[in-house]
Amino acid sequence: MSNELQQLEQSLQQLSRNSRGSIVMVLIGACSLVGSLVYSATRLAPLERDIADKRQQIASFDQRLAELSASEAALQQQITDASSRLAELRQNIEKLYAVKVSSENTVFELKATALATGSSANQQPIYDFSIFVNAPAAALNSIKQVSYLFDHATFRRREQTTTSTAEQFRVAYTGWGCLTNVTTTVLFHSGEQTVLDFNMCKSLGPMWLGNACDDNNERPVRVEKNARVSRDCIIK
Repeated sequence: MSNELQQLEQSLQQLSRNSRGSIVMVLIGACSLVGSLVYSATRLAPLERDIADKRQQIASFDQRLAELSASEAALQQQITDASSRLAELRQNIEKLYAVKVSSENTVFELKATALATGSSANQQPIYDFSIFVNAPAAALNSIKQVSYLFDHATFRRREQTTTSTAEQFRVAYTGWGCLTNVTTTVLFHSGEQTVLDFNMCKSLGPMWLGNACDDNNERPVRVEKNARVSRDCIIK
């Protein structure tokens, strides 16, 4: 009987020791859990807030990028529309007689003048004729030189070249009439070159057009309005 009591007592003592160990282990686990919770509260929560902030920033950047893309598309459309309007404007300008537009959008016009000298030869009045470039100062300053080819048998000096910006690249001659085809070459400082066939008679006005030529049918002469005819005098 005494042996059984001793064994029971030993069992109780062992159980007591095991219980204390279990309690210690539970306490240790509880401390670990509390530590984990504290770590989560002090470290993980701010990280999660940072992640949320970064996601919000990314969303904001995406929205801004979408807005910029839409603005870029609208601006590109405006550029396309402006380019179309510019091309149309260039075409409309160049429909005007002897008006040209360079690749740098320099607009210039060739013009002719005729001033009566009061003298005559072979019963034909003599005029001082000139051709010049009509353009604003900025356009004139972009031009390096202008060459005029008076391709007609009556001209001793058929080609004239001028670099005089101050005189609007003007050249002159004295004679009976105008020419319907003066090959004009405009050279710009940029290296660009424009060549056009200039009808002096058309530039001078209706009274210089028609087939009222001299006896050899070589030169158009000035005629009054009531004597004009419809066909131009062709000069080659």
